[in-house]
Amino acid sequence: MSNSGLLARYYDILDDIPAFENALGRPVRRSVWPHLLRIDQNELARILNADGFANAPLPGIPDGLHLRDEGSGLGRHWAYSAGLFNIQEASAMLPALILSPQPGHCRRLSCLRNRVSACWTFAPRREIKPLSWPSPGPQCH
Repeated sequence: MSNSGLLARYYDILDDIPAFENALGRPVRRSVWPHLLRIDQNELARILNADGFANAPLPGIPDGLHLRDEGSGLGRHWAYSAGLFNIQEASAMLPALILSPQPGHCRRLSCLRNRVSACWTFAPRREIKPLSWPSPGPQCH
């Protein structure tokens, strides 16, 4: 990877610049999480394994699975089409863990670029349901 200006701005805070550049050059590991109101992690792991998607629990992410190979077709898998799991990079799973939304909690999600906002209510076990669109109403903060 070249010493571009984009990466160079991080060099002052890094201990191992070659390792940093090497990590950025590797493909992102594919990860999934089950929609827990529909299926649990073990059943999803069994289904994916049976269909050729070797997987293992994702360290530090409850219910997450890491796919061991870089095969394709996961987005066309019948269980994905049926809404049994979501494909998501592991780092993108962290905010939900950190924020720990509880049933009935409401968060306002805004995008200033296109001025669209929405209010989402969090149900148990990571199921996210829209509360209103496009106006979040007074119940959001």
